[in-house]
Amino acid sequence: RCADIAAILTPLVKCYGSEIAVNMTCEAMQVLGGVGYTKEYPVEQYLRDSKVLTIWEGTSYIHGQDLVNRKMRMGNGQPFLDWMQDIKATIDANKLVPGLEKEFSVLEKAFGCMAELKDLYDSWYANNARDLISLYAIRTLFVCAQVQVATCLLEQSLIAMGKLQELPEDHFDAAYYKGKVAAAKYYCNNILPNVVTLTQVIKSSDLTVQECPEDALIVV
Repeated sequence: RCADIAAILTPLVKCYGSEIAVNMTCEAMQVLGGVGYTKEYPVEQYLRDSKVLTIWEGTSYIHGQDLVNRKMRMGNGQPFLDWMQDIKATIDANKLVPGLEKEFSVLEKAFGCMAELKDLYDSWYANNARDLISLYAIRTLFVCAQVQVATCLLEQSLIAMGKLQELPEDHFDAAYYKGKVAAAKYYCNNILPNVVTLTQVIKSSDLTVQECPEDALIVV
């Protein structure tokens, strides 16, 4: 069971982690302004180095296809359901924890979106809708990855909150644990809501990009 869940997490970690690394490095360069584009600071090298992470060991597109065409379907879909159930169990057990009610509510909503997409993909598999299955692979991976990341961050924050109750306010570890709680809250309130929009886009089942004739894309 654990090996199957690890197999599901592999494309999420590789694709989402590498794509976000590129975005975050771009933000770092933007903070520095024009000088960030020069070799005076190492961030320009970080940007080049991070980009290759989306390519080596399987491009992001390949990992998206791996998720929707293999990992969601292996074992007749039971391992994927097991993974989802673990997340649901975490939500149900902790959604009333004081101080994290809002964040777990956002996670519960995002989880509902992911469950909707699982049902949608089941219908696409049944109807052999290969164009739709492949077209929305990356965005579906991002939905799954963001739900997983939020779950991990909230689990860390629960541990951190427990530690903070044991420590005096001026303890040297207090700031570290407060940072763990803040990271979870920030991610759930600022990043995780993107799952709702992505889900709406995927459910639209729009095939315009594939139906548009190639000649229409020629710039004269």
